[in-house]
Amino acid sequence: MVRDLYVTKNAHTDKTGWVRDVTYELFGDSFLFAKNDNVWKMKRKACAQAFYKEKLVSMAETIKNKTEDRIQKWQKEIYEKGEASIDLTTEFEDLFARLIVTASFGVDVTQEILKINVFDESTGINEVKELTLSASIRLVSK
Repeated sequence: MVRDLYVTKNAHTDKTGWVRDVTYELFGDSFLFAKNDNVWKMKRKACAQAFYKEKLVSMAETIKNKTEDRIQKWQKEIYEKGEASIDLTTEFEDLFARLIVTASFGVDVTQEILKINVFDESTGINEVKELTLSASIRLVSK
C-alpha cells in the first residue's frame, strides 16, 4: 500500500483532504504528503538522488556501524568502571548528529572544531567559541 501510494501510483494519488489533515501536524509542508503539483514534482526530483537503493543500503550500514560503535563505547565504560552513568539525551543527540552527517556527506566531521559566533541572550554579548559540530548542534537545540 505504501509503495503504491509513493512509488508506483504516486502520480494518481493526491495526498490532500483527510490525509493532509492527519499528517500536517507531524510533517508540515513536507513533500511526502503534499499535493501532486509542479512544486511537489520539483521537490521529489531534488530528493530522489538521496534515496536510490544503493544509497539506502549505504545509509543503513552507516547507521548500523555508528550505533554499534556507540554501544561498544558504553560497554567499555561499564566494563572499566564496573558501572556507568550515561546521559542518554546527550549521547543520542551526538549519535543522531553523527548518523545524519555521515549518511549525508559520507564522512563524520562531528568532532571537527569549528569557530562559531555565539550570542548570549542573557548578557547580550557575542563571542566566538570553538566547538565541535555535535556541541554546536546541542547549543542550538537548547
